[in-house]
Amino acid sequence: MAKKQKPITKQLLSLFWIMIILIYSFSLFISLIEPAEKIENKKLVEPDVKENKVVGSVSSYIFGPKTYKVYIANLPNGADENTLEIVIKAMNFWEEIEDIDFQITNSEIEADLKVFWVKDFGGEHMGYAYRDLIEIGIGDSSCGEWLLYNNDHILQITKHEFGHALGYDHSDDTNSLMYPILNQEYSFIINKRDVLPPGYYQYFNACSLNDVADFSIDLSTDKEIDFYIVPSYEDFKNLLNEDSFLHYETCSKNEIIRYENNCIINNDGGFVIGNPSHYETVNYSINIKENY
Repeated sequence: MAKKQKPITKQLLSLFWIMIILIYSFSLFISLIEPAEKIENKKLVEPDVKENKVVGSVSSYIFGPKTYKVYIANLPNGADENTLEIVIKAMNFWEEIEDIDFQITNSEIEADLKVFWVKDFGGEHMGYAYRDLIEIGIGDSSCGEWLLYNNDHILQITKHEFGHALGYDHSDDTNSLMYPILNQEYSFIINKRDVLPPGYYQYFNACSLNDVADFSIDLSTDKEIDFYIVPSYEDFKNLLNEDSFLHYETCSKNEIIRYENNCIINNDGGFVIGNPSHYETVNYSINIKENY
């Protein structure tokens, strides 16, 4: 007589539930060890001024707020004292977008993020971020001599590099904060106090990335001088040689001690101040900035 077999339905059902429990436990374990602070391939668009939010942004911090201790290095010579406030604005910007909190620390060792300033990257880039390091450019020498970026420009660089530190990649959207290309914007193209010897004419290049640019000019002297805006350096040389030369008539003045004006000129042009006196030295102050 054949031996009677035990029913296997209950055994199979028990094995099925055991497998379900094991799979669920493994999935939960993987989710716990995955880094919560990593953000990948998210498009970041500048926030609306009223709402101050990033369109389409979702916080990646699934386990609640994360606090970052931030060390900020001393500013280099030539920097605006208000530059430190720019970092605060950038951190406030990201705190409103992501579920995070920044705290400034004086200890570089204890810091989660370290912010350093670069006076001139040498034309390669304007900012850099890698792991816990953030470097912010504050100016460059693209116009021949070192020029300081304006505060709005430094703020954009700082926001961008903090975005990298938080895991944001570059975006192909030209309107995105994380777009990798940003045109330089300077505080002043020219910011100088000096003396002008008798009979001497000084030329200042109108450095701009635009073919045509709008400049604000503020000039003051202690004695009368001549002021010209010329479309090229060749016209400046013609002026020195007492040959006929082209100039922007509505923006050029003779025998002045004070001059304030906005002028739109081509980027190959320049500004000329001249001392027509044959025996008196002139003290002058000139500030010229581009209106971006």
